[in-house]
Amino acid sequence: MMKIYVIIVMVASLMLAGCSSIGNNDNDKSTVPTVENNSVSETTIQNEDTSSLLIDNDIRDSKYTNAEIPQIYKEVLKSERSFISVEEGNKDVLLKDYNYYHGIYVENLLKIMFGFKDINEDGNFEVIVLLTTPEHYPGNYEKLILYYEDGEVYGYRLPDWVYFAGDEVLGWSEVLWEDSKSVGVYEGRILVEIKDKRLNLTYIFEQEGSEEEKWLIENERIKDEDKIMYMGDKYSSYIYPPDKYEERYEFNDINIERNVR
Repeated sequence: MMKIYVIIVMVASLMLAGCSSIGNNDNDKSTVPTVENNSVSETTIQNEDTSSLLIDNDIRDSKYTNAEIPQIYKEVLKSERSFISVEEGNKDVLLKDYNYYHGIYVENLLKIMFGFKDINEDGNFEVIVLLTTPEHYPGNYEKLILYYEDGEVYGYRLPDWVYFAGDEVLGWSEVLWEDSKSVGVYEGRILVEIKDKRLNLTYIFEQEGSEEEKWLIENERIKDEDKIMYMGDKYSSYIYPPDKYEERYEFNDINIERNVR
C-alpha cells in the first residue's frame, strides 16, 4: 500500500509541474493586426502549442511540389523577405511597407486576408492577398498575386472590380445605373496567366460584338496589352471553372504558419 501511495504522489507532482511551465510560457502569445475605428491596432492573443499540428499538416496537406516555395512565401507574408512589385517598376518592397492601391500611394493600406490559386497549373499554388483601406473596409478589395519565379517573389496587382472565379479564371461584374436605379448587370470572365514575368489578361466572350464586350471597351477596361478571345460553345465551361482551393484566411502570423505549407 505504501508503494502505491508514493507513486501517486510522484505522478501528481509531475502533472502540476507541467501545467505550471505551460501557463508561464511567454512564447504562446502572438500579436495579430485588427481594425478598430478605421485604424490598425495590435491585439495580443493566447495560442495553444501547435508544433505537432504544423508537422502533420506539412506532410498531409502540402500545396507545393517544390518544398522551398512555401517557406519563401511565409517570409514574404511576414515581411521577413521583400518581393518585387511589378506595377511599381519592379521595386523591392516588404509587404508591411506596401501601400500601392488603385494605382496610387495611400496610407494605412490593410492586408485583410490571403488564399491560394494554382494559376499556371504547375502544382505550386500562388498566394493571393486581399488589400483595402480603412475607409473601404470591409469591401472593395484589390488582389495582390504573389508569384514565385526563378528564386524571387513577384507581386502583381488586380483591380477591385475583378475576383477569382477559379484557379486561372477571373470574374468581373458591373451594375448598370440609370437615374440612380439599377437597371441590370454586365458580367463575364477573364483568363489570367503569368508568363515571362508578365501578368496577361485575356477577356473571353461567347461571340463577337456582345453588349459586355462593347461596354468594357467603351469604359476602357480592356487595355491595349490585353487580349480578346471568342469561345463559342466552350464559353459555358468557364462560368463555374475548377477551383482547387476555396478557403481564405485572416491575415496574421498564426494563419501564415498554419496554412502556407
